[in-house]
Amino acid sequence: MLQVMAESKTDDPLGELMGYDKWPDDVAATFERDRGIVILKFLKNRKNRIFSFTDVVADFRELEARYVERFQEDPETAQQVRRITAEMLLQMSRDLNEPFETCRLYWHELQELGFYRIERKCSNTLAFARICCEHGQHDLGLDVLDPVIVEVERLRVEPNLTEWTVEYYEQELGRMRKLRVRLEVAREEATKI
Repeated sequence: MLQVMAESKTDDPLGELMGYDKWPDDVAATFERDRGIVILKFLKNRKNRIFSFTDVVADFRELEARYVERFQEDPETAQQVRRITAEMLLQMSRDLNEPFETCRLYWHELQELGFYRIERKCSNTLAFARICCEHGQHDLGLDVLDPVIVEVERLRVEPNLTEWTVEYYEQELGRMRKLRVRLEVAREEATKI
């Protein structure tokens, strides 16, 4: 079962959340630095847009290839590099206002790779459901959100959860339910037109 990060005993909660807490420290630090450099390169130039989304994809895929090669003897870690890349491309496609089909492409890629932790599943599902709402894809947004709501509702009532974990699940449920209402309202408004 996926575990909420507050229940773990790690000294690196961000690394654990992202899925590179089991990597050698030097590699995790280098990966985080390299990932940050790629993100900043594009966010810094977002206003004047002196690049194409193809450039974004190329830089992230180059980063992915370097680290997947480093972990060729560790398929689980190589898979996590792919997941992080797909998450970043999904986020960048939204941040850079790419067409819906581009966003959906990276959502499908992320689904195929699977989610590392429930927190990643919640945050990325919320991100894609927001994209769906922004692009008028209300039914699809509801379709991706509803199963995660059900899953988190189930997890929230498991025995022996810490108070923090229950609070986390309730917070995520609140965010997802709020977005669900927004999607339903937008769908109803769209059908009236």
